[in-house]
Amino acid sequence: MNADIPHFKIRLPRDLKAKLEEAAKSHGRSLTAEIVRRLEASFSFEIPSGLMVLLQAEARAAGRSLNAEIIQRLMGAGAPLPAQVKQKAVLDALVDAAGEVVRWHDALSDHPDATEYKEAFDSAMDDLAAWHTRLGRLNRGK
Repeated sequence: MNADIPHFKIRLPRDLKAKLEEAAKSHGRSLTAEIVRRLEASFSFEIPSGLMVLLQAEARAAGRSLNAEIIQRLMGAGAPLPAQVKQKAVLDALVDAAGEVVRWHDALSDHPDATEYKEAFDSAMDDLAAWHTRLGRLNRGK
């Protein structure tokens, strides 16, 4: 990168750094270039705030993560998606849900008496089970 670009130090969880390094390697970029590309991409598509509030409320009401809610809505809208696209979307949602379970489990481990963490963990587990069920249905062709 250019010497005129300021340096910025950041602490990352080891697993996130490993994912970034793997992505950088697979894309033939440096770690810095991969991080910059991902940050720039995050600004290229933003959901309008009113829609975001609605999606968040709907996700909470359905007991889903925001990503799972968006995928759920996309899968139910428009022309039917090819089975492989649906399966990839459901797998991505399943991985996202598993990540939420791990995050809430870790938070609950640090704060075992926090009722809101227990409720969030239970909700994340329900979300994970729902996506697992949906994947099973897709794999059975239903």
